[in-house]
Parts: sequence; structure tokens; C-alpha cells
Amino acid sequence: MAAAVRNLNGALVALPGKHYCRVAVKPIINLEETPAKVVGHRHAPTDGLAAGAAQRIADACAWKRALRTLPVPKGVYRFRTHEEADEWLWQMVTRPRR
Repeated sequence: MAAAVRNLNGALVALPGKHYCRVAVKPIINLEETPAKVVGHRHAPTDGLAAGAAQRIADACAWKRALRTLPVPKGVYRFRTHEEADEWLWQMVTRPRR
């Protein structure tokens, strides 16, 4: 049988590098220690597709021109039929701009 020791709680603990119950127990790495040497620093990867501030503003202006709001006066409109509402909407959309 491999060497084993009881800890303060009375539990059976295997010695590092020894076999206990036919399973190899590896020594525990102390995670509180800092590495002795640091080689280089890691930087976050740059996004090659990201746009700058000027490009974002130009894109926003282009989207606003492309998807402008409909030239329909604000308010609540009530129609008797869907056909009447469609006809009124087409008149509003196709009228000349002011």
C-alpha cells in the first residue's frame, strides 16, 4: 500500500507523487505564488472592421437619408376602410415636398 497520512481533520491524504487506491495523485500547484518571470504582454486584438468616429457619423447620415421618415403629418387619423387609408397614405407619400 502507498504511503498516506491523516490530516488535522482525520481524513486520509496521499503524499504528493504517490499512488493511493491505484490512482496517481499529482502535487498541487500553489496558485498564490506569482511567476518568477513575465515575458511580454498580451494586448486585446484590434478589430479591423471597426469604423472610426468620422466613418460612424457619415454612416449615420447615409442611413438617415436612405430611411427618412414618411412625409405624413403627425396626428391620429381615422378611416372607414383600409382602402381609404391606403389612398390617403399614397397621396401623402407622393405629394411634392415643401
